[in-house]
Amino acid sequence: MDQLKLYSNAFSLIADFHPEKPDLSFEEVDELASKLEKTGLNSKWQWELLRTRLQRGKNSYNSAELQKLKNKAILAAIEREGDCLVNGNRWKPVPFHEAGSTEQVEWVWDGFLAKSQISLLSGYPKAGKTTLMTHMIKLAAQGGTLGTSVRPGKILVVSEESGNLWRRRSARFGLVGDVLAQPFAGRPTKEQWKQFIGYLTKEIRNDTYDVVIFDTLASLAPIADENDSAHMLDAITPLNSLSGAGAAVLLIHHIRKSDATQGMAVRGSSALPGFVDIILELRAYDPSRRMDTRRRLTTFSRFEETPREVILEWTPTGYNTLGEAEDLSMAERWDTISDILSLQEDRTASYEEILEHWPGPSGCRPSLRTIRGDCTKGAEQDIFVRVGSGRRSSPFRVALPERETPPS
Repeated sequence: MDQLKLYSNAFSLIADFHPEKPDLSFEEVDELASKLEKTGLNSKWQWELLRTRLQRGKNSYNSAELQKLKNKAILAAIEREGDCLVNGNRWKPVPFHEAGSTEQVEWVWDGFLAKSQISLLSGYPKAGKTTLMTHMIKLAAQGGTLGTSVRPGKILVVSEESGNLWRRRSARFGLVGDVLAQPFAGRPTKEQWKQFIGYLTKEIRNDTYDVVIFDTLASLAPIADENDSAHMLDAITPLNSLSGAGAAVLLIHHIRKSDATQGMAVRGSSALPGFVDIILELRAYDPSRRMDTRRRLTTFSRFEETPREVILEWTPTGYNTLGEAEDLSMAERWDTISDILSLQEDRTASYEEILEHWPGPSGCRPSLRTIRGDCTKGAEQDIFVRVGSGRRSSPFRVALPERETPPS
């Protein structure tokens, strides 16, 4: 029987299916889809007929809900078409207070990586991006702390590296999770990429994974020109189906050679940082000290829960959290101020004298205002003592507190 005859039979089936009911329950939709499958009509027409029937009512069914249908032909048609609403409500404006969902953000890594959101981690080659990601994966097995809390979750890494490297990494760090190593023989086509993302989306909807990591995005996605916004958007827009299915998505990328600030350090088109929800930039804490294992994690985020900057230090057992950058920098400046005061004959100095004796090039010195603030907070914590009245005749000076000599 040709497809036109099959289409005619299927159309009659649609017309006779609960004609008195504009709206169908999901169970009825599933029943109708199963009846359509038995007609033998091709998948595209089955989907068109089902969608036409659903558009008679007001019930809204999105792709995620329709993935529960038993009709595999219709599922394939939906997957090709991408996310959709079958009754046109995507273009219906709603009041601000009714928009979206009332569900709280579900963090996997507090402030940095959340379900249904996309995060971008960038850094220079060999700066520690994969090491940081590996430590996060290790903690995700049972929870822990990496700057902030990491909660248990099921991890999938899509990697440019070989399976052998991941086997060795797993043995060394005790990783729990799955890896898809080098999923393409070369750079995939756009169609291959969409099919691959469609496959991952099904895995997420089957509750197989909570987190999907792409390491690195540039080596995996079909990006012909990183500096071309259109090429970049073609590659990253399909990732919305992963976050839409509920996964936390983490993209690993490189920082451009000429580093930039304000969330624009990532290499290539600004379409990428503009697309994601959370930007993480990993840099050496002190680039002049090659053996320094401290790292500065700077963030730009849509969420107020995200810390602005965290300092981490790599040790043989993993990353230790040293604190937020502002607190760490003040502690280091306190050490420098203490060193300067200890070299003074009377162990005191004015703010201006502290600045004058500050080590290093003038461009790396803190401002006089910063020194005043550090000394004031240090005095509040009994690290320093402030002497003088603050008047012109008796300006403030900073001193080290007198320590009692222990009895011999």
